[in-house]
Amino acid sequence: MTWTTLQSGMVLFSPTRDMASQSMAKRRHFGSFCLALLYNFPSLVYRPLEPGSVIAYSTKVHQFHDWLLTGDGKSLRHFDTGMECGVQPVASMAACDIAASTASKSPVHFGAHPALTRVAHMWTGRRRWRPQRRKLKQIITRRRRAVGTRLLDERVATTDFHVISEGTTLITWRDIRRIRASFPTNAQTLYRLKSNSFPLWNWAKQDLSCPVPECANAGPALASHIFWTCSSARRHWEFLLDRWRWLGTFQEAELNVWVFGLDLPAIPPTPGM
Repeated sequence: MTWTTLQSGMVLFSPTRDMASQSMAKRRHFGSFCLALLYNFPSLVYRPLEPGSVIAYSTKVHQFHDWLLTGDGKSLRHFDTGMECGVQPVASMAACDIAASTASKSPVHFGAHPALTRVAHMWTGRRRWRPQRRKLKQIITRRRRAVGTRLLDERVATTDFHVISEGTTLITWRDIRRIRASFPTNAQTLYRLKSNSFPLWNWAKQDLSCPVPECANAGPALASHIFWTCSSARRHWEFLLDRWRWLGTFQEAELNVWVFGLDLPAIPPTPGM
């Protein structure tokens, strides 16, 4: 018995002997055997891909439509039920998508073909070569890292208040983690002070206005206003301010790096003084 795939979804089984002279029972047995082959090997109903075939991943494409690339990869041939419908010049996979979509009047997307792409399957030993996960993460995060670095440079270049700007330059990013008598909220505040990247001040309005309703500053407030000028809003960093005031009672060298980390040239005035 031999079989030939006529088209997608249709296969022809041909017995090597003449079945006309066989009994009806043997004919039924032959038909049952063919059905058993299709049940166990469903790939028989699919026609094997010819050299240059491109696979369409669109669900709206009819199963009898086929596309083939010529040997030089410069033309795309369209077949409908085995009959050639047209040939269009192509130079990339995007051009193949456009040509097929125009011919079939429905969106068509093809998978990458080696003739028009640089896809190469590399094998080393008994298994396929795979790049390291670390390299893949670097490639994926490269663009995001570049955008984040650009935004950080823009924020740092924007001077908010000369006293805070002078203080934040005296501490490195790594030293913020080494500050004693502090907790993660204070460290995050110092990070945002140094990078000048506060997303919002007023949680009620979800904007950068001053969170104190009685404050006259109605527009977007700077970090200097929240942490320095506005006495009511300064409660957000009162814990760090208390730690900084304690520096006057100690004579230990470099204590400012460990307790607060910002060598500010002046202490904010206490309300009422």
